[in-house]
Amino acid sequence: MKQRMTYLGCSAVLAALTFNALACSHNPKAARQDQMAIEDYPQITALEHLDRVLVISDVVEDKGPPLKVTVALRDERDDKERRIQYRFFFFDERGVPENNNPDWRYKELPRRAAVYVDGNALDKNAVDWRLELRPAR
Repeated sequence: MKQRMTYLGCSAVLAALTFNALACSHNPKAARQDQMAIEDYPQITALEHLDRVLVISDVVEDKGPPLKVTVALRDERDDKERRIQYRFFFFDERGVPENNNPDWRYKELPRRAAVYVDGNALDKNAVDWRLELRPAR
C-alpha cells in the first residue's frame, strides 16, 4: 500500500511539473514587424504560383461612387484551361477594408484568351482596392 501511495505521489508531482512546463512554453510572443511597407504591397496578388502563368493586360478604375474596377487577365500557357477564384478588397481613405473577408468568385480561363474580372465597392467612401487571385478549389 505504501508503495502504491508513493507511486501516486510521484505521478502527481510529475503531472504538476509537466503542466507547469507546458504552461510556461505557451507564453504569447509579440508579432514581428512586417518589413514590407503597406504602400509596396502589390495591388494585384497571384497566389499559389499563379504568378507564373497569369498576366494582367489592363486595369480600368471607375471612381464612381461607388468605386468599380475591371481587370483583364490572360493565362499565358497553352497546356490546359485554368479555373481560378478571385476577390476584391475595397478600402476607405484610412486603409480600412469595407469587408475583411470578401467572398471568392469563380472564373474559367480559356487557353490564351483574355478574360475580365470586376468588382465594385458597396460603400461610396471606398477609394482604393486590391485583387487576390488563386487556383479554384
